[in-house]
Amino acid sequence: MATDRQREIIERTIAQAAQDRVTKDLTPTQRTRTAAQGLTLGFADEIEARARSLATGQPYDEVLDEIRAGIKAYQEARPYEAMSYELGGAVLPALATGGGGGAPPLARICFF
Repeated sequence: MATDRQREIIERTIAQAAQDRVTKDLTPTQRTRTAAQGLTLGFADEIEARARSLATGQPYDEVLDEIRAGIKAYQEARPYEAMSYELGGAVLPALATGGGGGAPPLARICFF
């Protein structure tokens, strides 16, 4: 038999799980942005913010904060999914070039 304390813990856990589900459902996914973050070594948010800033006239910092807030909310609501998309984006250059693409060639281009 469950004690009153055990029932209280179970009810609180169920309520928290329901709240987490609602938060997850209300948080828009940022799959493309997250994959682009991996693909561009973390510069996709800056690239998007600059492009949107130039196109709309909004201040760059405001656009960047908005993009980063969306990504952060997505990462908090769906941590495993977000990590999978970011890692997938980071692996794409290697897959596309048969293992020859990615950060080392990019670093050589940037520093030589």
